Amino acid sequence: MLTNEQILQTLKNIHDPELHQSIVDLNMVRNIQVDGTHVSLDVILTIKVAR
Repeated sequence: MLTNEQILQTLKNIHDPELHQSIVDLNMVRNIQVDGTHVSLDVILTIKVAR
């Protein structure tokens, strides 16, 4: 069975294209739930603010 830590470790390889940092390091991954072979999670996206 997958653990939250294994999921986060895998997602560390995904980087935000604007901030050039891991989505895990940016705390964009939330509410990880593992149910057998099914995984659900929320990814909180950033938005660009016009100035």
